[in-house]
Amino acid sequence: MILRELKDDVPAERSEQYSFFHPDLTDLPIGEANYHKRQATNLERTLVAQNGLMPIGLLRWCLDYTRTTRRKIGGVFEAVRSGFADLSQSDLYSVIDVIYSFRNEYVAHQDRELSDHELAKQALIQWANGLHWIWSCR
Repeated sequence: MILRELKDDVPAERSEQYSFFHPDLTDLPIGEANYHKRQATNLERTLVAQNGLMPIGLLRWCLDYTRTTRRKIGGVFEAVRSGFADLSQSDLYSVIDVIYSFRNEYVAHQDRELSDHELAKQALIQWANGLHWIWSCR
């Protein structure tokens, strides 16, 4: 979905890509600027090299950024705001957030042991429904 929504916004020329993925962040507080740099790096890895980190987390971030951020930064951040504008107003964020939270708690970080079969079944249903939604949003 990230590729589908944003790939056409990525400039073809490498020098233009650099500007696109490295917009001016000097007006942001240092912590916020560093956070944006990490997101921009992951978006670049995802959109250019197609090997980004934690795609479900990045999709969640794109949806949240679009629906909550009012700051105009430009570059890839404006592309995210534009590309996910309609989707951010749907229930997709809450669906992805549930999948992301389950992934972090039970799978990626294993903060809790997954021994409840019904919980696992419901999570798989949510994941399948979420993936279907992502795939069918065209």
